[in-house]
Amino acid sequence: LEFRRVLFRSAGSVALIRQYLREGYYPTGVKGGSGPIIPTGALMKAMVINSAVDMPGDYQGVPLDRIPSNVQGFGRVQLDRVIYPAGLGGKTPGDRMLIVDDTSKPITAGSAPHDYDIPVSATPDAVLGNTFKVTLVWTDPPAQPLAANPLLNDLDLIVVGAGGQTMRGNDKTGTGD
Repeated sequence: LEFRRVLFRSAGSVALIRQYLREGYYPTGVKGGSGPIIPTGALMKAMVINSAVDMPGDYQGVPLDRIPSNVQGFGRVQLDRVIYPAGLGGKTPGDRMLIVDDTSKPITAGSAPHDYDIPVSATPDAVLGNTFKVTLVWTDPPAQPLAANPLLNDLDLIVVGAGGQTMRGNDKTGTGD
């Protein structure tokens, strides 16, 4: 029964994200404030993952690792970290979040990197504080049956900060490894 409740919450979260995008809330925060976005499954998955926060506590007497981990996955979904109304804390959703869901730039073997410059304010955000999260999600085409390596795309997420510090996807240490 608990498992079903978790699935329902996840499905409900994805439905709310889809509705938010389809009704044109992003990037203004106002219904119909922009054209509707027809989100891919990868975009909705990315928004759910990006909304997640660490769960405090322990599991079987051992403190939980930071997200992502084998015990808590990507954490607890908290939609108020990706769905915002207009003017919350003096900002629009477009000020807090950059969405790139561009199916016109397919990922191909040997394709060039996709670079995005994201301005960051030195003043903490009223909602997110100093949190900066980047989520990369994609949909691989199906592999051949019984393929030794069913993963077709091998994407690397690399974030370079203003001070030159390099972070790689899922790197919780800050060492860039």
